[in-house]
Amino acid sequence: MGTALWGAMSLFKRRPEVTLRGPKVVSVGRSSRFYVTLHCASPIEVDEVTFELEVSALPVTGYAGNKGLVRGTPLTRYSAVLVRGRSLLEAGDHEYEAVVALAAAMPGTYAGRSLIISWTGRVHVDIPWWPDARTDFSLNVAGQGAAELAPPRIFVSDMAGPQGRGPYSELSLASTTIEPGGHITGHVALANVASNRYRELRFALVAVEKQRGYSTLDRPVRWAKSLEGLEENKAVPFRLRLPAALTPGFSIHRTSLEWKLEVEVDVAWARNPVQWVPLEVRALRVRADSEEIEASPLAVGSDRLAKVWRAAARAVGFSYEGDQLVRLIDGAAVAVRRQHRSRKGVMLVAEATLPEVNIGLHADNGRLRCRDARHSERIAAATDALGATLSLLEASDARLRWSQDDAGTRLESLTVFAQATAAFVQALIDVRADLPAPVAVVDLEKGFARVARALGGTLRSAAMDIRGVRAEVPFCVEMRWDTRGELLATALTVHPLIPIDARFHGAWRRAETPEILPPGLSAVIAEADGVCIDAESIEVYFSPRPSDIDGLVDSAEALIAVGLSLSLRASGYR
Repeated sequence: MGTALWGAMSLFKRRPEVTLRGPKVVSVGRSSRFYVTLHCASPIEVDEVTFELEVSALPVTGYAGNKGLVRGTPLTRYSAVLVRGRSLLEAGDHEYEAVVALAAAMPGTYAGRSLIISWTGRVHVDIPWWPDARTDFSLNVAGQGAAELAPPRIFVSDMAGPQGRGPYSELSLASTTIEPGGHITGHVALANVASNRYRELRFALVAVEKQRGYSTLDRPVRWAKSLEGLEENKAVPFRLRLPAALTPGFSIHRTSLEWKLEVEVDVAWARNPVQWVPLEVRALRVRADSEEIEASPLAVGSDRLAKVWRAAARAVGFSYEGDQLVRLIDGAAVAVRRQHRSRKGVMLVAEATLPEVNIGLHADNGRLRCRDARHSERIAAATDALGATLSLLEASDARLRWSQDDAGTRLESLTVFAQATAAFVQALIDVRADLPAPVAVVDLEKGFARVARALGGTLRSAAMDIRGVRAEVPFCVEMRWDTRGELLATALTVHPLIPIDARFHGAWRRAETPEILPPGLSAVIAEADGVCIDAESIEVYFSPRPSDIDGLVDSAEALIAVGLSLSLRASGYR
């Protein structure tokens, strides 16, 4: 009986618990020691125990096919056999040592806009006649950067020097070699100060990420310095604090990373001088006391959830901010977050705040449509397939909103959802840029194009509106529609630079006479159907289909002049 019972119990095996200890920061170009501990609750036989160290390059892309999975490309792999051949591990702890020497050319850990370099330590316990024990550990690896500091250098915006009265800048850097957590120190001198309105210095740390022939620019850090009281060619000092997490550049297997400093001088009414300075990153300095060995416990609860969301952000090109994934796609702000539904638990919600449009976007049985039939056909062709796995809750010209019955605790489902929403928004923005004029007003397109040229604005045919800026005062000529898709009016709008005096506020129709109006507005509204004034704008409404389209130029010019006068500018200022 006892022997039979022991034989039955031996059929059930408990896989050992695996922990890994190693350096806090693993440095390429030298050897590192790792310690693998197997905790066996009961005796167990194993065929082999291996430790593997792998570095992979993961592209961060949009929606990648049927399942939206992100696949990495292994760059290299290091392996060590800790136990070879059939062995019996008694109950208790068993510790093994592995020494790994990483080549100096290997890249360090990196997470950028379109590229992720991930180092993973894997322990594999081969158990005969039982599921193997496999455990992965994420490692922090420091790449090998520049060995010495580069000398000071000077860069100019034009090799020929200042041209006429145009903007010109000279940049000097203490060194083009930077350190994680250090500073970029230098000076900028500006010429032709009397004839140029220099407003701001803008700096950006730029990562040039290349993979398989494709190149992407990421600007993880930006700085700005206002320019006041400038003197001709007087040096303006700057000191820029760098983030502590900087990976030295590298190039391996058609995958590379380069760093540059972008310096832009913001000049009013002129082309901004921009300079690009190549930078080298020094390796992270690892102190002797940081070589202490520490355990790598698995995260649980909210800590694990945060790690899942950070990993998803890296994998799909989002940022993890305030417990949500955020991303800017051609002016559209996309956010993915978890939302509680009382008794129904938690679900994933995605929202996209869109750049200003006027095509009547709305949801129709879970599909995105708009007021014009031709527009709807093109939007359907571009987005219906992408939206098949999404649940579109609401849609408008300002916002899209989706949901998914998922708690957001699993990396795969979260990345698929985020990728699908990002791909949907990108497809919408791409197709919207090519939409023709609405069928109802297609005959007005040539006339509106003439008005746009005369005013110096830009015509957006899909919305049939004209937008522009005169002396920093925005103006607009646009069609207004009701909820049924019927044309209501043609509206002219200006937004003065300063709030409009409250005594001018109000809304009037053609038959009504305002008691007081801003100077010059009476001539504009003489033939108008209505006017509305608040603190931010003046809107004047005309008939839905103006008989004299070219006459809108004079009305718009007169309204812009009113906006300029309210902005404390001369009416002739351009």
